[in-house]
Amino acid sequence: SPAKTTMIILAMIAGMAILGFFGQAQNLPPVLLFALWMVLFTLHTIGIAHPRGYTLFSRILRARKRS
Repeated sequence: SPAKTTMIILAMIAGMAILGFFGQAQNLPPVLLFALWMVLFTLHTIGIAHPRGYTLFSRILRARKRS
């Protein structure tokens, strides 16, 4: 539903902000923070570009839980 999707997006944004603040507080190199952001961005791009969207990721996560 739109409300659930909005909550998920907001949770992801909050998580990214917390990671950024934590990384900055721990004096992590900006290159490392950027690399981590690029990994998440790439996964997101694959998720929206794939014909089945994020269903691919949900299947992978469910398969890992069963193992």
